[in-house]
Parts: sequence; structure tokens; C-alpha cells
Amino acid sequence: MQYLCNMINIFVASMPMLVCLFWSAILLLDWWEQRTKAKARMLVYMLVATILYLGHFIFFRHLYELMPVTDTLYCMANLAVFPLYYIYIKEVTEEEWKRHWQVTLLVPSLLAGLVTGTLYFLMDDQQTRTFIDAFLYQNTIEGLSGLPQVQAIAHLSFKFIFALQIPFVLVKGLQKIKRYDKMVEANYADIGLRKMYMVKTILVLLVVASIISFIANILGRECFDHVRWLVLIPSLTFSVLLFLLGYAGHRQNFTIHELTLENSNVNLPSEPIAEPQTTEENKSTIEKLKDEIERVIEQEQMFLQQDLKINDVAMRLNTNRDYIYQAINVRMGLSFSEYINRLRINYAIQLKEKNPDLSSSDIAFRSGFSSRASFYRNFKLYQNCPPLTYRQQNK
Repeated sequence: MQYLCNMINIFVASMPMLVCLFWSAILLLDWWEQRTKAKARMLVYMLVATILYLGHFIFFRHLYELMPVTDTLYCMANLAVFPLYYIYIKEVTEEEWKRHWQVTLLVPSLLAGLVTGTLYFLMDDQQTRTFIDAFLYQNTIEGLSGLPQVQAIAHLSFKFIFALQIPFVLVKGLQKIKRYDKMVEANYADIGLRKMYMVKTILVLLVVASIISFIANILGRECFDHVRWLVLIPSLTFSVLLFLLGYAGHRQNFTIHELTLENSNVNLPSEPIAEPQTTEENKSTIEKLKDEIERVIEQEQMFLQQDLKINDVAMRLNTNRDYIYQAINVRMGLSFSEYINRLRINYAIQLKEKNPDLSSSDIAFRSGFSSRASFYRNFKLYQNCPPLTYRQQNK
């Protein structure tokens, strides 16, 4: 029985680390096939998270002889994970950004590793054991002096820096994702796998992970060490969060780089990028273009074309995509994605009424959607209920 309990404790303590190792392997394969910077950044994030939770594992297993090394790595990794995730978001959402800023974002992490490692090196075995027992396991600096006291103060400062990182990454990351998603919506009708996959989930995970991480750092890991079953709570929580984050990173294959590349490979008239116009003449020009767009997309049913892009419309009308953007986003007050998918949903409703025996898949593809999942997602978005509920309400 004791052996079984010990094995369960080992498994529980190692769960987050094993999840990170799993996604590190998957992301390594992804990177090997695609060689994209975004995949590389997410891989680095998962590898550093693996180191972080290795520190947790060693701590909860009371492996004192390894703790000077693993605690040094833990302090460094703990201050690196949020900046690394922010770097990943920037890689997905920004084509041009100064990548040398990565080093600046990681300076606190590097300094934490240097300071912690140096202090452990300078302390003798007795001082190291005193620090581990008093601060790491008892969360107190009472009775500490000399190098162990300095080490404790350094660890407290790292917790404070970690707390500052959370709102920065959350706010800035949210801004980057929103801006990127608007660009996707302005360029594509089918946005499912182009937007930051599971974007709402990612944002929720960031909030949840931030709160849990902040509380865990305030309370200290020793609270969970004193009551063994409590370890299951952070272990399971972080395992689930890390699994979903890894899954999102694995599925996110479209980035701002692909969007820019697609636009650069399209031969369109080379008018200068135009800001929204205010003169009557230019308003009239945009209004005429709006009429042409409605004729081509609505009357000629171009909206039924799968994976329709704003570039396709620009090429059809032989004009600049920015003028198309003005006509749709400014004059109609819609994003390109919303404009096309509203038309598709209305068409799907009419199609079902005329052909009640058609399956959902047939309706989805005949209406221009690339998948049934995309059809269901857009139907619920623009009709405020799933297709089945809509049919029941409109019998």
C-alpha cells in the first residue's frame, strides 16, 4: 500500500512536467516539418516549462542533493515562461518586430539564474541545507543570516518580478491577438484556423494561469508540501492548462507571415494604400465600388466560393484590396468575414427551406463553407442559436 501511494505521489508531482515533455516532442516534430519561427518559439516555451516543473518535482520529492541546481533553473524558468509566451504571441501576430527585444524581455530570468546559482555556489553545504529547510520548505527568513538570508531576499524579489510580468503579458498579449484577428477577419471569409486557434480559450487560460501562478507564488510551494493531497490541485490544474496551451500551439499553423506572403504573391493594381476618404468625389468612387462589390458577391453569388479572400474580390474588380476594405469595412460597417458569412448563412437557411432533406454537410458545402464545423460556428454566431434549434423554432 505504501509503495502504491508513493507511486501515485510521484505521478501527481510529475504530471505537469510530463505534459510539457509530451508537447515538446510534438512541437519538435512540427518545427522539423514546417521550420517556422512561431513553432520554434512555442517549442522553447514548452522546454522551459519542462525545466520549471522539473524543479517542482524535485521540490516535492525532497531530493535535497539536486535542489541547488534545480532551484536555480526553477528561478530562471519561472521568470521566463510568461515572457516566452508573449514572444510566441508576437511571432504569430507581428510580421516586423525587433527580435533582439527578446533578450530584454528575458533579462530578469537570466539575472535570476545568475544570482541564485552564484549564491548557491558560495554557500557551503550547511548553509544550503539551512536555506532550503527554512525558506523553501517553511517559507520563513527568521533565523537566516549571511548568504542564506541574501538568497531568501533574492527569491522574494523574484516573486515580486513574476507578479509584475503577469498583467504586462496579459494586456499586451490581448492587444496583439485582437489586432491580428481583425486583420484576418478583414482578409478572409474562412477564419477558423487562421485566427489564433482557441483564442478565447487561450485568453481564459492566460487569466487562470496568471491568477493561479500568482497565488502559488504568494503562498509558496511549501504550503502544498505540508498537505500532500493539496499537490493534486496545482498539478492537475497546470497539467490541463499546459495541455490546452500546447494543443493550441500545435494547431496554430497560420500566422501573420503567411498572411503577408499571400498578399505579396497576388498581382493587384499598384495604387497607393488609401486611407478612408472624406471628399465628395472620393466618397462617390467608394460608393460605386460598393455597388460593384454587392453585384459581384451577392447577385453573382461569389460568396459561395470556398475559402474566399478579399484578394479574390480585388482581382475580380481589378482594384486595390485597400479600396475593397474601405467599401466593406467603412461604408458597410462590416468586416470582410462577417459580410461573406452572413450571406452564406442566409443562403443556407433558404437552401434548407427549399430542400429539407439535405444533410447539414451538404448545406454547409453548398453555402460556401469549407467545413461543417465552420458552418455551425457561423450559424450560431449570426443566428444566436445552432441550426437544429433554429429549425425547431421556425417550424
